[in-house]
Amino acid sequence: ALTASQFAAELAAASLNHSINQFQARYRDLDVFVCEDLTALENRPETQQQLVHLIDEILKTGGRVILTACKPPGELRGVQRRLVNRCHGGTSTCVDSPGPASRAALLAHFAVTKQVPLPPDAIDRLAAELAVSPRELLAAVTQLDAYARQARKRIADDLLPRYLAHEIKTSSP
Repeated sequence: ALTASQFAAELAAASLNHSINQFQARYRDLDVFVCEDLTALENRPETQQQLVHLIDEILKTGGRVILTACKPPGELRGVQRRLVNRCHGGTSTCVDSPGPASRAALLAHFAVTKQVPLPPDAIDRLAAELAVSPRELLAAVTQLDAYARQARKRIADDLLPRYLAHEIKTSSP
């Protein structure tokens, strides 16, 4: 899996290095291609054209393509009709943000996989106060771990309230 921004950056590098064929070949034979956050490709027609070509090639060989965006394909601005049509040609679904119980489960999972000592009360508080995406929850665990290591404190100490105060303040409109 890669983000649309990563796809665009790799394409730009391949273009500079005159290695577009190698770039295309690297992705063409995948069984599953996942490209996240198509909104990053708004107003990037060359990148969109390459993505459409890649989607067609992968599907032609029986592969699967998963594309994500924070809004429905028809609401993407500056996206070529061909790319929107590829999205509509498959199954489109809206996935709601995780609720508090799911956020708590995700935080616990991320803490275990990243080996971050995150106490259950900290997980509950984070899940209640951070109504964000799974990716942002992972970032929260990673940031809290870094802050705790730097301060040589446990996450549950005064670190968690300060982190939450900063996060909630900076995410407000």
